[in-house]
Amino acid sequence: LFCDPIEPYIQRKLFVHNMCHCACAYLAAGKYEFIHEAMCDPAIRYLVEQAGLVGVRSIAAEGKMSYDSLLDFLIKLQYRFSNVNLRDTIARVGADPIRKLGNDDRITGLYRLAKEHGVDVSFLMPVYAAALCYRNEADKASIQVNDDYNASGVKETLKKYTEIDFSDLEVQQIETHIANLQKGNLG
Repeated sequence: LFCDPIEPYIQRKLFVHNMCHCACAYLAAGKYEFIHEAMCDPAIRYLVEQAGLVGVRSIAAEGKMSYDSLLDFLIKLQYRFSNVNLRDTIARVGADPIRKLGNDDRITGLYRLAKEHGVDVSFLMPVYAAALCYRNEADKASIQVNDDYNASGVKETLKKYTEIDFSDLEVQQIETHIANLQKGNLG
């Protein structure tokens, strides 16, 4: 019996599907109730797609799954996220940013893999920014992350939850995205 290595499929699920899902939720917070609504917003769709491409490029660089198959997965995923019948809420998908920012989880795990392979991570910076700004009063983890960000700033908050010491340039990019989010645009 032949079985493909499962690791690339786990990476694809975590670093493309799950990462894009929570990226969409964080970027859409306060504007939309459902993921499918957010995917109709061209700015959100663009940022989700670009963050997803970080995952596609990083996993392809591992050499166990082709770029074309990963890109096809991303395209189908965007279509699935746009499905009005799923009625997946921003609150559900965005819940527990402490876990989702974790060192081995969807956002930071992808950041680490991308860095390992020299893949540009700049399209993950708006995701980090939106995750720090995300606040749902029914979600204690989101309140904690947002309160920590407001008290300690980007660098210290991300270090606490991601265990990564982000470069000054990355922190500046995240701060710029936060300023844009606070003005009501995704800039």
